[in-house]
Amino acid sequence: MRIHFFQDLVTVRDSIIHHGAKAEWNGRGKTSIPARYRSPYAEVEISADQIKEAVAKAVEQVKWYGEKLSAVPKK
Repeated sequence: MRIHFFQDLVTVRDSIIHHGAKAEWNGRGKTSIPARYRSPYAEVEISADQIKEAVAKAVEQVKWYGEKLSAVPKK
């Protein structure tokens, strides 16, 4: 799983929570959300399919970590 996928979602979350769901804002430099989450009106726009994808990838990541933790020898 690529970390960039989750980093992009954090940027989208920050936009929604702290910046009125705007596509770009200035804080510690100019920040913008990835184009795939941007509406034609320069705001956040997330489809139902994108939400399903995010949930599926999060579940996949949790399972991956669970498998790695299960492989660690117990003391």
